[in-house]
Amino acid sequence: MIGHDIEGPLHAPDSVLAFFASSAGVRERPLHGERAETGEPMLVHWTKGGAVPRDPDVEVFHEGDDVSVKLGGTEKQVKRVLKGLRKKYGDAVPDLEALPAEAKRIKQPETVRMGLQISLVDTRRFCVKTALAAGSMAWGERFITSELAGNLRRILHAPDSLFTPDVEVVDLRYVELAMEQARQMFPRPLPDISVPERGPDAPWISQVILAPIPRPGGVARIATFTHVLGVPTPIHGVLVDGSLPGEPILPLVLREQLGEPAELLNIDQLAFAQLVEQDRRPEDLRT
Repeated sequence: MIGHDIEGPLHAPDSVLAFFASSAGVRERPLHGERAETGEPMLVHWTKGGAVPRDPDVEVFHEGDDVSVKLGGTEKQVKRVLKGLRKKYGDAVPDLEALPAEAKRIKQPETVRMGLQISLVDTRRFCVKTALAAGSMAWGERFITSELAGNLRRILHAPDSLFTPDVEVVDLRYVELAMEQARQMFPRPLPDISVPERGPDAPWISQVILAPIPRPGGVARIATFTHVLGVPTPIHGVLVDGSLPGEPILPLVLREQLGEPAELLNIDQLAFAQLVEQDRRPEDLRT
């Protein structure tokens, strides 16, 4: 699902989603920040709770025939600079380990400023792409060749404008309310489609929802929502003309909890399977 053309920008070092991925421990690459006092670029290792200069600080001093160098940076950066100096000046340049203790100083942590951003156009495209993936997993060729999939692909490659005339948005609470009403019709509880709010003990959940939305006049529409590590991406769902295969009235959910296999929940099938089981005659149940 990861590509450079659509969702690649969502993984940029200053992306909101990159920040949450670092918090969840699924991103090893550092985030970008800057030293608050000077604006010097910094690399922020969020899960490790530290930040280091993006580039080593190198100062060269000439006193007659003598040349001295002042280096600042991570141990790895300083070793790399010393290696380059040894190639240029020979063994006169010592290894880091050979320097006396008084020549090395550990700097105290500094205040680092981070700026996070996210593109609404990129998140809209990502939401549409995940809807195409979820529908393909659930229904295969029936979905891929459908009018709905064609409309999703058209939005995917639309011009960079969030509010084009043919792209509408909808709040997830509308779908959650419809689910609450549907639960009253069935004998056993239906799966919850909402994503838990982030908290110390809350699981990291990513999911895609394809929800049928009734429209006056009988025109079928689908609302698609995407959450990445609990973050709605985008904030609202995208409304698209078209119907799902079989014309279900309840949502399809593709859900993945961090560290667990993905789960495909066709809530329409689960709900009506309850009704079929409830209507069976006792002799049918015995067989």
